[in-house]
Amino acid sequence: MDKFNLDKCIKAVAKGSEQALKNLYDNYKNPMFQFALSIVKDYDLAEEAVQDTFVNIISYSKNSRIDNSKSWLFAVVKHQCLKILRQEHTDQKSPIEDFSETLSTADSTEIVGNSVDDIEALQCLDDLERQIVTLCIYGQLTQKQTAQTLNIPYMKVRSKYNYAVKKLRKFYIERGRFS
Repeated sequence: MDKFNLDKCIKAVAKGSEQALKNLYDNYKNPMFQFALSIVKDYDLAEEAVQDTFVNIISYSKNSRIDNSKSWLFAVVKHQCLKILRQEHTDQKSPIEDFSETLSTADSTEIVGNSVDDIEALQCLDDLERQIVTLCIYGQLTQKQTAQTLNIPYMKVRSKYNYAVKKLRKFYIERGRFS
């Protein structure tokens, strides 16, 4: 994602460039999926949210003033997730606890190389911590961009992130992955 210029890509997408949309998909589908999964906690719904985001991204980019492309992109994903959750709130298909079963049938490149331990580790976090960690690590957003995306104060993101890292470290130490 380093050589990829997200700002230029989103501007090209707004002008209708299919190649720019493909480049955006190739570079951001995995972090967007991880973030969506942290919100909806359901593999199928997370895929749906990301697909809906790409379907709607052209119109969103045309009608939005975009100051920070990464924050904007993940805010669109969050909006799609919340929209899906409102529609599906009573029909949860496969909760994140059962995600390990999905791993055997899913394309591993779509899961960004997560292991079952990594998914279990994220379960030890509360919803906001999981979203913050996902945005910072998979989405490669700064803590300030994460605060902007989630519409919460920077200091809250900073403290929640630090606390989440301590929880994750403890989880991995207990499993013998770190000493």
